[in-house]
Amino acid sequence: MDNFISFDSSLSDPLNSIEICNPINKEIPDISTLGGNIIQIKGLIYPKDSIGRSFQQDWFIRFPWLEYSPSLDAVFCYPCRQFLSHGTKENVFTNIGFKNWKSAIEKSKGLCKHADSRVHLTAMANWPEKELRESSQL
Repeated sequence: MDNFISFDSSLSDPLNSIEICNPINKEIPDISTLGGNIIQIKGLIYPKDSIGRSFQQDWFIRFPWLEYSPSLDAVFCYPCRQFLSHGTKENVFTNIGFKNWKSAIEKSKGLCKHADSRVHLTAMANWPEKELRESSQL
């Protein structure tokens, strides 16, 4: 799971240098495509909400499955977007994006609650299999 894309924070708009489309929701141009590798855009200045809260880059370490969309100022779950069965709905982490920064890392809420969900754990189990298949094709 070492497939990360980092951008030089000195670039005025890192999104201008990439063309990425999300087939699940084509309105989100800056996260992984279906079947693609995880994208974690680092080195950005994350916008603050009205109370001064924002996404924190170190959440990529605590939750290595996170993808952050600068265009939506929201996070998504890479394995849930990639590996959930079509009948399973996890819209906040797959299509809409999570951006309740106040509850993001509270126990039993936000990212922590999602990380412990059965749906997420099932999707996470499929991620190493994808990595293994890709590495064996090299």
